[in-house]
Amino acid sequence: MRKAALIVALSLAASGASAADKDKKTDKGDKAGKPVAVDLRALPRVAAAPVTVTFNVEMSRALSAEPCLTLEWEWGDGTSSVQENACDTDEPSPAGEGTGARHFTATHEYLQQGRPRVALTVAREGRTLGHASVPLIIGEPKHPFTGSFRQGS
Repeated sequence: MRKAALIVALSLAASGASAADKDKKTDKGDKAGKPVAVDLRALPRVAAAPVTVTFNVEMSRALSAEPCLTLEWEWGDGTSSVQENACDTDEPSPAGEGTGARHFTATHEYLQQGRPRVALTVAREGRTLGHASVPLIIGEPKHPFTGSFRQGS
């Protein structure tokens, strides 16, 4: 009985880890078959509406051949956008490889309360190279201070 419970627990733990990893990164590879890991971070991840969230994208290594990519954003609030010809400042080396990780930054404004899940797909020439997502918590809208303040005499 204990052995069966342990096997079930280990199976659930393994399936949960693989689902979490799949949600965070998808390695499709580039033309040379080398994997491209995409890391997506948001700041802030928890805030009251309205808020502008900054997203930082980092790829584990520079891509060869094509210096510009397409970034497809699903903002989690019913809107999406495509950033074509996304080029960073990473200069390729003479061998055609970049000098290291590639970095991109984007911002998006959230006007309403909710729990959006932001998803990013990185593509080149119509081919998906990687995917990442990050959950956000947008709280109740901020209410500005109204009224007056009178200091006692």
